[in-house]
Amino acid sequence: MKKGLILAVLASLIASTTTVQAVDFEIGAGVAQYTTRGDGTWYQDGFAHKLELRAPAVEIGLTDTFVTRGRWGLDWHVGGVYLGNVHSDAWATPLDSNYSAQTKSCVGECYHMSRYVANGHSIGAKLTLEPTYTFNGWRFGVEAGAYVYRPTWHATIYDVPPCKACQGQTLTASSPSTIQFAPVVGVSIGRNGFSLALMHYFNKTRNDPQFAIWKSTSTLMLKYRF
Repeated sequence: MKKGLILAVLASLIASTTTVQAVDFEIGAGVAQYTTRGDGTWYQDGFAHKLELRAPAVEIGLTDTFVTRGRWGLDWHVGGVYLGNVHSDAWATPLDSNYSAQTKSCVGECYHMSRYVANGHSIGAKLTLEPTYTFNGWRFGVEAGAYVYRPTWHATIYDVPPCKACQGQTLTASSPSTIQFAPVVGVSIGRNGFSLALMHYFNKTRNDPQFAIWKSTSTLMLKYRF
């Protein structure tokens, strides 16, 4: 009887001092801006090209605050991120040795020009930590962590002659869609459940003979946490 009473009192004390906080859902939508690897990777600055490297981006996941010390806090985020589909359409000489990135022109006589049409995207999941500071109801954060992603890049190259006197052929190339890892960093400002977050993904494809056109991607998203 006495033991049962002690256990009941302890249970009551634990219940009165422990707060169970549910994990929050988080959704976001905005724009992604891909940054190219530069002149000579799927386009050549000296010749006609069109690069569509800005695309809608979305994010959905879970988040929670697991440390709070006054105005300071520490959140975690885990969720899926789709960085949108981008395109390129460029005329270029098919031989790298026939083009100079310094002069933006052919080295000697221009080889037969070919057309490179390609598209691709990056989709994956991020896991980050975000130290925060709250002042007058506004919440400021610095976020960093890992991005696990699968890149996709497909290109069709039209009118590629195997030799100067040969007839042009159509070739295709694809970047291997293998799982890769990259760091991601960013900053945010928010109030109540809303926040505006600027993130940078270092999602350059690696160990890839047919490199995707991008070396990194930045996103600007409006998020809601509920």
